[in-house]
Amino acid sequence: MPDSRRSTIDATMLDLFHAELEQQSSALVSGMLELEHSSTDASIINNMMRAAHSLKGAARLLKVESVEKIAHIMEDIFISAQTNKLQLSAAHIDVLLAAVDTIKHIGAGGADTLLNWHTRHEESYKSVLGDLTAIGSHPEKSRRHRGTTSEKKKSTLAAGNHAAEVDGVPQPPVNDRPDIVRISNTKIEAMVGKSSELLVQHRWLNSFVTEMIQLKKRFGEVNNLIETLRENIGAGVTTEQQIAGDLKSLSKRLRDNNQRLNQSISSVYEFYHRTDSLIEDINRDILTTRMRPFAERLTQFPRMVRDISRGLDKTVTLSIDGGNTEVDRDVLDKIEAPLTHLVRNAIAHGVEQPEQRKKLGKKPDATITISASYRAGMLHISIADDGAGIDLPAIKRKILEKKLVPRQVVDSLTDEELMAFMFLPEFSTKEQVTEISGRGFGLDVVKETVTALKGTVRVDSVPGRGTCFELQMPVTVSVVTALIVEIVAEPYAFPLARVERVMKLQQSDIFYSDGKQYFTFDETRLNLVSAGQLLGYTESSSHADTLSVVVIKDYLNHYALVVDKVMGQKELVMQPLDSRLGKIPELSACAILENGIPVLILDVDDLTRSLDFMIKGGKVKHVPLDLTPATIIKRILVVDDSITVREIERNLLETHGYHVETAVDGIDGWNAIRSNEYNLLITDIDMPRMDGFELVSLIKSDSRLKRLPVMIVSYKDRIEDRRKGLNLGADYYLTKGSFHDETLIEAVKDLIGESDATL
Repeated sequence: MPDSRRSTIDATMLDLFHAELEQQSSALVSGMLELEHSSTDASIINNMMRAAHSLKGAARLLKVESVEKIAHIMEDIFISAQTNKLQLSAAHIDVLLAAVDTIKHIGAGGADTLLNWHTRHEESYKSVLGDLTAIGSHPEKSRRHRGTTSEKKKSTLAAGNHAAEVDGVPQPPVNDRPDIVRISNTKIEAMVGKSSELLVQHRWLNSFVTEMIQLKKRFGEVNNLIETLRENIGAGVTTEQQIAGDLKSLSKRLRDNNQRLNQSISSVYEFYHRTDSLIEDINRDILTTRMRPFAERLTQFPRMVRDISRGLDKTVTLSIDGGNTEVDRDVLDKIEAPLTHLVRNAIAHGVEQPEQRKKLGKKPDATITISASYRAGMLHISIADDGAGIDLPAIKRKILEKKLVPRQVVDSLTDEELMAFMFLPEFSTKEQVTEISGRGFGLDVVKETVTALKGTVRVDSVPGRGTCFELQMPVTVSVVTALIVEIVAEPYAFPLARVERVMKLQQSDIFYSDGKQYFTFDETRLNLVSAGQLLGYTESSSHADTLSVVVIKDYLNHYALVVDKVMGQKELVMQPLDSRLGKIPELSACAILENGIPVLILDVDDLTRSLDFMIKGGKVKHVPLDLTPATIIKRILVVDDSITVREIERNLLETHGYHVETAVDGIDGWNAIRSNEYNLLITDIDMPRMDGFELVSLIKSDSRLKRLPVMIVSYKDRIEDRRKGLNLGADYYLTKGSFHDETLIEAVKDLIGESDATL
C-alpha cells in the first residue's frame, strides 16, 4: 500500500512522471510491435527491459504502487526472454500491450488517481497482474486461446477508435495536453536573441525623431528668412546686392537641409531593411513553435494497425514516410481522425486475406504506407495500400440504387467521377455496417475535414493493385498563401491552393452560346461569371477589352470568375470572423494587408456551390465589355547591362500593365530619354560606358528632364552608394532582390501610380 503520510504528489514531480510514462510506454509499444517482425533481435528486448525498469523506478519514487508492480513483472518477463527462458509469442505481446494500456490509463489521471487507482479498480488490476504473471510461470498457458472471431473484432474496435479501454473506461492519449506547447531550447534562444536585437534597433527611432525635429526647425528658419526677404523687397529697403547675397545664403541653407534630409531618408531605408529582416525571422520563429513532426500524431497507428489486422486474421505492415515533416499542431489535431478512418478502412476492406493474396501472386503480408511531404508550399499526405482496389461496378450499382443519376449518365462517367460519389454522406457499397466501416462510409467526413482546412482530397485506385488517398492542405492554418484581387473596388483573397490559373482574356477569346459567355480552358468550355454578381454587388465595374479571370476548382469541376484587377500573391495571417455573425456565405475569414486595409478571404467551396447553382439555373448575367481600349499606358525605361535583370524587371512590370522599354547601358539610356517620353526611369549603377550615377546626374541637371522620377535598382547595398544615389536626385534606391517580391511594384506605384492598362 502507498505510504499513508504521502497523499499528494508535487505538481512538478507529477509533470516529470507524466513525461517519463509517455516516453517509456511509447518505447515499450514500439519495441513489442517491432519484436513481432524481428523476434531474434536481442537489442529490442533489451530496450524494452530498460524502459520497464525506468518506469518501475519512477513509479517507486512517487509511490505509485500499481504502475510499479506492473512494470516490475514486465521487466522480469523481458529478462526471461533475454536469457532464452521464454520465447515471446504474439499472444504474449497481446498481454504485454494490454498492460501498457493499463499503465497509460493510470497515468492519464491526476495525483489522486495515480496513488489510489489499484484500490478503485481492484478487479482490473488483479486481472492484468494475473495475465502477466502467467506468462512467466506458465508460458504455454499464459493465453489459453486467441479468442473467437467476434471477441477479436470487439478488441479491434477500441484500437480502431485510437483509444483502448481499461475496465470499460476509454483511455485518452497521455500526451493530449492542449494547454502545453513543447518548444526546443534552441528555438527559444534564437527568438530571445532576435527580439533583443530588434529592441536595440528600435531605440534608433528616438534619434531619428530628434533629427526630424531639428530639420523642421531649420526649414522653419529658412521659411522665416524668405518671409523677411519678401517683406524687405516689398518695402524697398534692400538693394539688389543684398537680395543676391540673401538668396545665396538661402540656397546654401536649403542644400544643407536637403542633404541632411536625404541622409535621414537613407538611414530610414537602412533601418527598414534591418528591422524588416529581423521581424520576418521572429515571425517565422514564432510560427514554427506551432509546428510538430507529422509522425508525432501517428504514434498509436502501428499499434492500431497491429490490433485490427490480428483481429481480422490479416497481416499488415505499416510504413511511415516523411515522419519528420513539420506541420501546424492544429492541422495535426484535425487530420488525425480522417487518417485513422482511412487506415482502418484500408485494413478492413482494402487489403485481402493472406490466402487470397497468395492466390493472386501477392505477398501474404499487406502494406499500408502513410507519406507526408511538402509540395509547392502545401502539405501533401497520401494513404496507400496494396490491396484489391476500389470496386467500381459496386459504386455504379449503389448510384443506381440510390437514384442519384440516370443509368445513361452513370455509364458515361469516368473512374474519377465515379469515385467522387464515395464522398457523399452515407454512400457505402457494403451491404452491412460493421464496427470497422467499409470503404466509402464516412468519407464525407474526411472530405469535410480536409476542406475546412482549405485543402483538397482525391482518390486513385487500380483494380487488384491498391488504392491511394491523397490529401493536400496548407502546412499551417494561421497563415495562408492567397491571390489578392479587386472586386468592385474592394480587395478579396482566394486561397492559392484552390486557384487553378489566372488569365487575361481578349475580346476574341470569348464566344456566345445559348445566351451565355464562354471561353475555352484546357479543351473545356467554361462559363464566365462576374465575381461582383456572385458576391451580390448590384453595380458592375467597367472593363477594358481584356478581362482578368481567376479559374477556381472543386473536386471535379473548374469555374471562371471575372474580377476587376489581379493585385498579386501574398501570405496572409488569417483572423476568424466574429462568431456572432454566424456563417457568412462565400466568406471564410479575414486578414489585414500591409497598408492596413482589411481583406476578406473567400470560401471557395461556398463559391463553387453558388456558381453551380447560378450556371445551372440560368441566372448568370453577361460580363460587361468596354470595346474602347485604355488610352493611357504609362511608359518605363529600364537601363541595365544584364539581359537577365532587364527581362525579369520587364516581365514583372508588364504583368502589372506598364509599357516597358530597355537600354543596355547609361549611354544607350541617355539617348533613349532625350528622344522619347517616359513616366519613369529604372537604372542600375555598374554599367559600361556610363554608369547609373552619371546617368542620374545628367538627367537631374537637364531642365527638361529633371522632373522625371528615377529609381535605382542595384546589387550595391552600401550606405555610401545609397546616399550618393539619393543625393544625386534619385527618388528610390532598391536592392535587386526587391523585384522578387512586391517591393518594386509598390515603389513604382508610389512614384507614378498604377498603369491605366493594369487589369
